Amino acid sequence: MKTLDIVIPYVHKKAASDELKLALRSISKNLQAPHRVILVGDMPEWGSDLLKANHIPVELIEGMHFAHCYDVNNKMRHVLASPIVGDTFIYTYDDIVFLKPVKLSDNMKLKADSFVENEEFILANSTGSRKWNSLLITTFKFMQSQGLPTYNYETHLPRYFRKSDLEKVFDFPEFSIDPFLFSTVYFNMFFKSKPVLVGSEKCNIKATIYNELPVKAIARMCEGMQFLNFNSKGYNSHMQRFLTNLFPDKSPFEL
Repeated sequence: MKTLDIVIPYVHKKAASDELKLALRSISKNLQAPHRVILVGDMPEWGSDLLKANHIPVELIEGMHFAHCYDVNNKMRHVLASPIVGDTFIYTYDDIVFLKPVKLSDNMKLKADSFVENEEFILANSTGSRKWNSLLITTFKFMQSQGLPTYNYETHLPRYFRKSDLEKVFDFPEFSIDPFLFSTVYFNMFFKSKPVLVGSEKCNIKATIYNELPVKAIARMCEGMQFLNFNSKGYNSHMQRFLTNLFPDKSPFEL
């Protein structure tokens, strides 16, 4: 079986404790396919030679409006230009955990957060910040201008990309000027089938934890789910204890 590339953007000074280490342990344990991890950005001091072997160093973009979006997009441009990365890869984050055995087909399954009807729908239903809503509205208007479907694919889940197709998304001149959510553009551009709407349909795909919860509550929310994602409020001593108990063994990517 072909080795699967797992691409993870990483900024060490913004990372919370051991979240990357624990995310990598979950991938090593539960991704049912031969794989290698390609870290884009910084390299943690605990990274093994295996992790360092496929590192793509990229300087952080900061100190400007929408800096995070520009930084993420810049890192993806480096991924697309790198000979290290194969034509297909899974893109995930250090705050996404593979909770149980996951096949490649589980990652390839088309998943969206919602169908965006109009700008008012975003403002009425989004739980994101004003800056995040602005990014989604800009992306929505771009998709409308291109005659594309308008699903929101910002699911905070692993995403399966074809490099040669994603390059076409970044070829749009607008991407060099305005901040866009490239995942949403990509999946609306290349996939016409209806996705699973993880934001509105009851399914066993992900547990999302954006608040501080005790370990038992975290365990209940994660029961039967494939993936767990969290934000800075959701990642705390309780979450760290839960994940350390779930993944006590080192992965090949840490010293």
